[in-house]
Amino acid sequence: SVLISIGEKITYNNTMRDIVPFYVKGYFGSQQYTFGPEITQLAIFDKIVGGTIDFNQVDVNLDFDNGFGIDAQLIINQFTTINTNSGGNASLVHSIMGTPLNLNRAQETFSVPEVNYSNYNVFMNTANSNIDQLIEVLPNQLQYEIDMNINPLGNVSGGNDFVFKKHPLKVNLNVEFPLSLIASNLTLADTVDLSLSSDNSKREIIDGTLFLYAENGFPFDAAIVLDMYDNNMNFIKTLTVNNQILAAPVDANFRVFQKKSSKVSIPLSSSDIDDLYKAGKMVVKIAFTTQPQTQFLKIYEEYVVDIKIVGDFSYNVNPN
Repeated sequence: SVLISIGEKITYNNTMRDIVPFYVKGYFGSQQYTFGPEITQLAIFDKIVGGTIDFNQVDVNLDFDNGFGIDAQLIINQFTTINTNSGGNASLVHSIMGTPLNLNRAQETFSVPEVNYSNYNVFMNTANSNIDQLIEVLPNQLQYEIDMNINPLGNVSGGNDFVFKKHPLKVNLNVEFPLSLIASNLTLADTVDLSLSSDNSKREIIDGTLFLYAENGFPFDAAIVLDMYDNNMNFIKTLTVNNQILAAPVDANFRVFQKKSSKVSIPLSSSDIDDLYKAGKMVVKIAFTTQPQTQFLKIYEEYVVDIKIVGDFSYNVNPN
Protein backbone atom coordinates (compact mmCIF):
# COMPACT_ATOMS: atom_id res chain seq x y z
CA SER A 1 0.00 0.00 0.00
CA VAL A 2 1.17 3.53 -0.81
CA LEU A 3 -0.11 6.68 0.95
CA ILE A 4 -0.82 9.52 -1.53
CA SER A 5 -0.90 13.03 -0.10
CA ILE A 6 -2.70 16.04 -1.54
CA GLY A 7 -0.68 17.61 -4.37
CA GLU A 8 1.27 14.43 -5.24
CA LYS A 9 0.83 12.62 -8.53
CA ILE A 10 1.66 9.36 -10.35
CA THR A 11 3.62 9.55 -13.62
CA TYR A 12 3.62 6.52 -15.95
CA ASN A 13 6.10 6.46 -18.86
CA ASN A 14 5.47 4.03 -21.74
CA THR A 15 7.98 3.65 -24.59
CA MET A 16 7.42 1.72 -27.83
CA ARG A 17 10.49 0.51 -29.70
CA ASP A 18 11.17 -1.03 -33.12
CA ILE A 19 7.69 -0.27 -34.36
CA VAL A 20 6.98 -1.62 -37.85
CA PRO A 21 3.88 0.06 -39.25
CA PHE A 22 1.36 -2.04 -41.14
CA TYR A 23 0.31 0.94 -43.26
CA VAL A 24 1.73 4.41 -43.92
CA LYS A 25 0.18 7.21 -45.97
CA GLY A 26 1.37 10.71 -46.90
CA TYR A 27 4.01 12.26 -49.13
CA PHE A 28 7.32 10.44 -48.87
CA GLY A 29 9.39 13.02 -50.72
CA SER A 30 11.80 12.64 -53.63
CA GLN A 31 14.58 10.37 -52.41
CA GLN A 32 17.44 8.40 -53.91
CA TYR A 33 18.70 4.98 -52.78
CA THR A 34 21.47 2.69 -54.00
CA PHE A 35 21.33 -1.08 -53.54
CA GLY A 36 24.70 -2.78 -53.88
CA PRO A 37 27.04 -3.74 -55.18
CA GLU A 38 25.58 -6.85 -53.58
CA ILE A 39 26.06 -10.57 -54.26
CA THR A 40 23.30 -13.17 -54.26
CA GLN A 41 24.17 -16.87 -54.10
CA LEU A 42 22.83 -19.12 -56.88
CA ALA A 43 22.35 -22.86 -56.37
CA ILE A 44 20.95 -24.00 -59.73
CA PHE A 45 24.32 -25.25 -61.04
CA ASP A 46 25.73 -26.51 -57.72
CA LYS A 47 26.23 -30.07 -58.93
CA ILE A 48 28.15 -29.00 -62.07
CA VAL A 49 31.87 -28.91 -61.29
CA GLY A 50 33.45 -28.54 -64.75
CA GLY A 51 33.14 -28.50 -68.51
CA THR A 52 31.36 -26.14 -70.88
CA ILE A 53 27.84 -25.74 -72.22
CA ASP A 54 26.51 -23.73 -75.16
CA PHE A 55 22.78 -22.96 -75.28
CA ASN A 56 21.10 -22.39 -78.61
CA GLN A 57 18.47 -20.12 -77.07
CA VAL A 58 17.84 -18.47 -73.70
CA ASP A 59 14.70 -16.47 -72.85
CA VAL A 60 14.62 -14.33 -69.70
CA ASN A 61 11.83 -12.24 -68.23
CA LEU A 62 12.88 -9.68 -65.63
CA ASP A 63 9.70 -8.63 -63.79
CA PHE A 64 9.34 -5.69 -61.43
CA ASP A 65 6.10 -5.83 -59.41
CA ASN A 66 5.54 -2.59 -57.50
CA GLY A 67 3.32 -2.91 -54.43
CA PHE A 68 4.15 0.60 -53.18
CA GLY A 69 1.83 3.52 -53.79
CA ILE A 70 4.88 5.44 -54.99
CA ASP A 71 6.24 6.14 -58.47
CA ALA A 72 9.78 4.84 -58.78
CA GLN A 73 12.63 4.97 -61.24
CA LEU A 74 15.23 2.21 -61.36
CA ILE A 75 18.65 2.29 -63.00
CA ILE A 76 20.56 -1.00 -63.24
CA ASN A 77 24.28 -0.19 -63.10
CA GLN A 78 25.61 -3.74 -62.80
CA PHE A 79 24.26 -7.21 -63.52
CA THR A 80 27.01 -9.84 -63.54
CA THR A 81 27.06 -13.60 -63.10
CA ILE A 82 30.12 -15.21 -61.50
CA ASN A 83 31.49 -18.74 -61.23
CA THR A 84 33.86 -18.65 -58.26
CA ASN A 85 35.10 -22.18 -59.02
CA SER A 86 36.29 -21.51 -62.57
CA GLY A 87 36.82 -17.77 -62.25
CA GLY A 88 34.45 -17.13 -65.16
CA ASN A 89 32.09 -14.17 -65.23
CA ALA A 90 29.88 -12.28 -67.67
CA SER A 91 28.18 -8.89 -67.46
CA LEU A 92 24.84 -8.17 -69.07
CA VAL A 93 24.82 -6.25 -72.33
CA HIS A 94 21.26 -5.00 -72.95
CA SER A 95 19.47 -1.71 -73.55
CA ILE A 96 18.20 -1.62 -69.94
CA MET A 97 21.71 -1.19 -68.54
CA GLY A 98 22.12 2.38 -67.31
CA THR A 99 18.69 3.34 -68.69
CA PRO A 100 15.99 4.70 -66.32
CA LEU A 101 13.10 2.25 -65.89
CA ASN A 102 9.92 4.01 -64.80
CA LEU A 103 7.70 1.99 -62.45
CA ASN A 104 4.16 3.21 -61.95
CA ARG A 105 2.72 3.25 -58.45
CA ALA A 106 0.40 0.51 -57.17
CA GLN A 107 -3.29 1.30 -56.77
CA GLU A 108 -5.04 1.09 -53.41
CA THR A 109 -8.18 -1.09 -53.55
CA PHE A 110 -9.68 -0.37 -50.07
CA SER A 111 -10.48 -4.08 -50.05
CA VAL A 112 -8.60 -7.39 -49.93
CA PRO A 113 -6.00 -7.61 -51.35
CA GLU A 114 -5.20 -4.04 -50.37
CA VAL A 115 -3.33 -3.10 -53.57
CA ASN A 116 -3.21 -3.82 -57.26
CA TYR A 117 0.46 -4.19 -58.19
CA SER A 118 1.87 -2.36 -61.17
CA ASN A 119 4.18 -4.38 -63.41
CA TYR A 120 7.20 -3.58 -65.54
CA ASN A 121 8.60 -6.38 -67.69
CA VAL A 122 11.90 -6.64 -69.52
CA PHE A 123 12.32 -9.45 -72.05
CA MET A 124 15.81 -10.63 -72.95
CA ASN A 125 16.96 -13.33 -75.35
CA THR A 126 20.00 -14.22 -77.41
CA ALA A 127 18.90 -11.79 -80.16
CA ASN A 128 18.79 -8.62 -78.04
CA SER A 129 21.41 -9.38 -75.38
CA ASN A 130 24.24 -11.65 -74.30
CA ILE A 131 22.04 -13.36 -71.69
CA ASP A 132 23.17 -16.81 -72.88
CA GLN A 133 26.75 -15.97 -71.88
CA LEU A 134 25.58 -15.13 -68.36
CA ILE A 135 24.05 -18.61 -68.06
CA GLU A 136 26.89 -20.48 -69.79
CA VAL A 137 29.48 -19.49 -67.17
CA LEU A 138 27.44 -21.82 -64.87
CA PRO A 139 27.27 -19.16 -62.16
CA ASN A 140 27.00 -19.63 -58.42
CA GLN A 141 26.78 -15.89 -57.74
CA LEU A 142 24.87 -12.90 -59.11
CA GLN A 143 26.32 -9.44 -58.47
CA TYR A 144 24.17 -6.35 -58.99
CA GLU A 145 23.96 -2.64 -58.27
CA ILE A 146 20.70 -0.70 -58.65
CA ASP A 147 19.84 2.97 -58.09
CA MET A 148 16.25 3.77 -57.11
CA ASN A 149 14.64 7.19 -57.18
CA ILE A 150 11.22 7.53 -55.56
CA ASN A 151 8.76 10.21 -56.62
CA PRO A 152 11.05 11.49 -59.40
CA LEU A 153 8.28 13.89 -60.54
CA GLY A 154 7.53 15.21 -57.03
CA ASN A 155 4.25 15.19 -55.10
CA VAL A 156 2.01 14.11 -57.98
CA SER A 157 -0.30 12.17 -55.62
CA GLY A 158 -1.22 15.20 -53.52
CA GLY A 159 0.07 13.58 -50.34
CA ASN A 160 -1.52 10.20 -51.03
CA ASP A 161 1.59 8.01 -51.30
CA PHE A 162 1.13 4.78 -49.36
CA VAL A 163 2.96 1.64 -48.29
CA PHE A 164 1.59 -1.62 -46.90
CA LYS A 165 4.14 -3.72 -45.01
CA LYS A 166 3.11 -6.94 -46.77
CA HIS A 167 3.10 -5.49 -50.30
CA PRO A 168 6.72 -4.72 -51.26
CA LEU A 169 8.55 -4.07 -54.50
CA LYS A 170 9.32 -7.53 -55.90
CA VAL A 171 11.88 -8.43 -58.55
CA ASN A 172 11.54 -11.81 -60.29
CA LEU A 173 14.05 -13.29 -62.71
CA ASN A 174 12.45 -16.05 -64.80
CA VAL A 175 14.89 -17.95 -66.99
CA GLU A 176 13.89 -20.44 -69.66
CA PHE A 177 16.49 -22.22 -71.75
CA PRO A 178 14.94 -24.75 -74.12
CA LEU A 179 16.96 -27.95 -73.97
CA SER A 180 18.88 -27.43 -77.17
CA LEU A 181 22.56 -27.38 -76.38
CA ILE A 182 26.15 -28.38 -77.00
CA ALA A 183 28.00 -29.86 -74.01
CA SER A 184 31.71 -30.54 -73.70
CA ASN A 185 32.85 -32.47 -70.61
CA LEU A 186 29.95 -30.96 -68.68
CA THR A 187 30.73 -32.55 -65.33
CA LEU A 188 28.11 -33.22 -62.67
CA ALA A 189 29.09 -34.42 -59.20
CA ASP A 190 27.14 -35.96 -56.36
CA THR A 191 28.09 -37.59 -53.08
CA VAL A 192 26.79 -40.97 -51.90
CA ASP A 193 27.33 -42.80 -48.63
CA LEU A 194 29.31 -46.06 -48.41
CA SER A 195 28.85 -48.64 -45.67
CA LEU A 196 31.00 -51.63 -46.65
CA SER A 197 31.54 -53.48 -43.36
CA SER A 198 34.52 -55.73 -42.64
CA ASP A 199 33.16 -57.14 -39.39
CA ASN A 200 32.17 -60.48 -40.90
CA SER A 201 35.14 -62.71 -40.10
CA LYS A 202 33.85 -65.65 -42.16
CA ARG A 203 33.88 -63.92 -45.52
CA GLU A 204 36.05 -61.10 -46.84
CA ILE A 205 36.29 -59.58 -50.33
CA ILE A 206 39.76 -60.03 -51.82
CA ASP A 207 39.41 -58.29 -55.18
CA GLY A 208 37.06 -58.13 -58.13
CA THR A 209 35.45 -55.93 -60.77
CA LEU A 210 32.39 -53.72 -60.88
CA PHE A 211 30.58 -53.79 -64.21
CA LEU A 212 28.33 -50.90 -65.16
CA TYR A 213 25.79 -51.72 -67.87
CA ALA A 214 24.13 -48.71 -69.50
CA GLU A 215 21.32 -48.36 -72.01
CA ASN A 216 21.80 -44.73 -72.99
CA GLY A 217 18.93 -42.88 -74.67
CA PHE A 218 20.69 -39.49 -74.66
CA PRO A 219 22.93 -38.13 -77.44
CA PHE A 220 25.70 -37.70 -74.86
CA ASP A 221 28.92 -39.57 -74.24
CA ALA A 222 29.48 -39.87 -70.51
CA ALA A 223 32.80 -40.44 -68.74
CA ILE A 224 32.69 -41.59 -65.12
CA VAL A 225 35.07 -40.84 -62.23
CA LEU A 226 34.65 -42.36 -58.75
CA ASP A 227 36.49 -40.62 -55.88
CA MET A 228 36.55 -42.21 -52.43
CA TYR A 229 36.61 -40.19 -49.19
CA ASP A 230 36.43 -41.03 -45.51
CA ASN A 231 33.57 -39.79 -43.32
CA ASN A 232 35.44 -36.52 -42.74
CA MET A 233 35.71 -35.97 -46.51
CA ASN A 234 39.45 -36.64 -46.56
CA PHE A 235 40.39 -37.91 -50.02
CA ILE A 236 41.46 -41.56 -50.22
CA LYS A 237 41.78 -42.44 -53.90
CA THR A 238 40.18 -42.43 -57.34
CA LEU A 239 38.90 -45.68 -58.80
CA THR A 240 40.02 -46.32 -62.36
CA VAL A 241 37.09 -46.48 -64.78
CA ASN A 242 37.77 -47.99 -68.18
CA ASN A 243 35.84 -46.79 -71.24
CA GLN A 244 32.75 -44.58 -71.04
CA ILE A 245 29.02 -44.63 -71.66
CA LEU A 246 28.52 -44.03 -75.37
CA ALA A 247 26.04 -41.56 -76.86
CA ALA A 248 22.90 -42.86 -78.52
CA PRO A 249 22.90 -42.48 -82.32
CA VAL A 250 20.82 -39.70 -83.93
CA ASP A 251 19.01 -39.56 -87.27
CA ALA A 252 19.14 -36.88 -89.97
CA ASN A 253 17.04 -34.61 -87.73
CA PHE A 254 19.51 -35.11 -84.86
CA ARG A 255 16.97 -37.08 -82.85
CA VAL A 256 17.84 -40.32 -81.06
CA PHE A 257 16.28 -43.31 -82.80
CA GLN A 258 17.62 -46.11 -80.56
CA LYS A 259 19.47 -46.56 -77.29
CA LYS A 260 23.18 -47.30 -77.16
CA SER A 261 24.44 -50.20 -75.02
CA SER A 262 27.69 -49.77 -73.11
CA LYS A 263 29.62 -51.89 -70.63
CA VAL A 264 32.03 -50.08 -68.32
CA SER A 265 34.43 -52.05 -66.15
CA ILE A 266 35.82 -50.81 -62.84
CA PRO A 267 38.57 -53.19 -61.72
CA LEU A 268 39.13 -53.43 -57.97
CA SER A 269 42.52 -54.52 -56.66
CA SER A 270 43.13 -55.80 -53.17
CA SER A 271 44.21 -52.29 -52.12
CA ASP A 272 41.05 -50.87 -53.70
CA ILE A 273 39.00 -53.20 -51.52
CA ASP A 274 40.93 -52.11 -48.42
CA ASP A 275 40.21 -48.48 -49.29
CA LEU A 276 36.55 -49.27 -49.88
CA TYR A 277 36.36 -50.57 -46.31
CA LYS A 278 37.93 -47.29 -45.11
CA ALA A 279 35.70 -45.09 -47.22
CA GLY A 280 32.50 -43.54 -45.94
CA LYS A 281 31.72 -41.37 -48.96
CA MET A 282 32.03 -41.63 -52.71
CA VAL A 283 31.88 -38.64 -55.05
CA VAL A 284 30.48 -39.72 -58.40
CA LYS A 285 31.44 -37.46 -61.30
CA ILE A 286 29.85 -37.86 -64.73
CA ALA A 287 31.16 -35.78 -67.65
CA PHE A 288 28.73 -35.39 -70.58
CA THR A 289 29.72 -34.53 -74.14
CA THR A 290 27.13 -34.17 -76.91
CA GLN A 291 27.66 -36.09 -80.13
CA PRO A 292 28.16 -34.73 -82.75
CA GLN A 293 30.11 -32.04 -80.91
CA THR A 294 29.39 -29.16 -83.32
CA GLN A 295 25.61 -29.61 -83.50
CA PHE A 296 23.02 -28.19 -81.10
CA LEU A 297 20.96 -31.13 -79.88
CA LYS A 298 17.45 -31.00 -78.45
CA ILE A 299 16.55 -33.05 -75.40
CA TYR A 300 13.17 -34.79 -75.62
CA GLU A 301 10.90 -36.09 -72.88
CA GLU A 302 11.33 -39.74 -73.83
CA TYR A 303 15.12 -39.67 -73.45
CA VAL A 304 16.23 -41.88 -70.54
CA VAL A 305 19.31 -43.81 -69.47
CA ASP A 306 19.08 -47.16 -67.68
CA ILE A 307 22.07 -48.18 -65.54
CA LYS A 308 22.78 -51.43 -63.73
CA ILE A 309 25.88 -52.25 -61.67
CA VAL A 310 27.00 -55.85 -61.16
CA GLY A 311 29.88 -56.97 -58.93
CA ASP A 312 32.19 -59.91 -59.67
CA PHE A 313 34.25 -60.54 -56.50
CA SER A 314 36.73 -63.01 -55.08
CA TYR A 315 36.14 -63.92 -51.45
CA ASN A 316 38.27 -65.30 -48.68
CA VAL A 317 36.02 -67.84 -46.89
CA ASN A 318 36.66 -69.03 -43.34
CA PRO A 319 34.85 -72.38 -42.90
CA ASN A 320 34.94 -71.95 -39.12
